Amino acid sequence: MPIRRPADARIEPVVFLRPWRVFQLEDGSRHLCGGEGLFGGRVSSTVMLIDYQAAMAVTQSGRIYQLVGEPGSDADTDYVWKRWSAGYNVVRWTDVTPEMWSKIQEYQQL
Repeated sequence: MPIRRPADARIEPVVFLRPWRVFQLEDGSRHLCGGEGLFGGRVSSTVMLIDYQAAMAVTQSGRIYQLVGEPGSDADTDYVWKRWSAGYNVVRWTDVTPEMWSKIQEYQQL
């Protein structure tokens, strides 16, 4: 599967991710990784704002990511994360998906 750069956030302002995960890098930045239906997977720029009640995030690029359903992964998203992390020389990260999912569930029950 080829890796491509996403369209500018002005052209593609909202992305729906299913399945999805959240990774925190050593510098503290968080990135979403998820599936885009027929288009495979993608990794976001740094997450700047999270709305747990709406299950969405805004990234450094200005793009809005809507997190659809429960978190998870598949072959496409695993592949994209591995390629992205290698391309940016990321050797350590923490999967903070359970923490984020817990907060989403908590806020959605309010």
